[in-house]
Amino acid sequence: MKTKRALLNNVSKTVCSVFCLVLIAGCSGGGEPLPELTEVTGTVTLDGKPLENISVIFQPEAAGQASSRGTTNAEGKFKLMYNQDASGAVSGKHKVRFAVMDADSTGLLPEKYTRTNSGETADVTQVGPNSFQFELKSR
Repeated sequence: MKTKRALLNNVSKTVCSVFCLVLIAGCSGGGEPLPELTEVTGTVTLDGKPLENISVIFQPEAAGQASSRGTTNAEGKFKLMYNQDASGAVSGKHKVRFAVMDADSTGLLPEKYTRTNSGETADVTQVGPNSFQFELKSR
């Protein structure tokens, strides 16, 4: 009886150890490598006044590329993030759109700027500078 219990205990420890190793290996990053990114900053104004809490989305025109986004501060300035840990955007032509992040500001932006084909574009280059000014108009 004691031998079965010891064997079962050893098997349980082994299974637990293997599970922990698999869990650690799965959390160690190992995902898709990041593309080459370039820092992108800018300012968004509406009728000459800075817009706060606006999401700025750069969608690459090249197929298969992920978008980058940033949120404007009180001065209307933003910095793009590719993901939670990496700043910047891929080089190339991008379609740019905007989204209101604050429910109280719904209707602040004209609808044309919130569409995928807003008409706003940006060409991100590796050599830069990649600082864009978007001067939106309410009419």
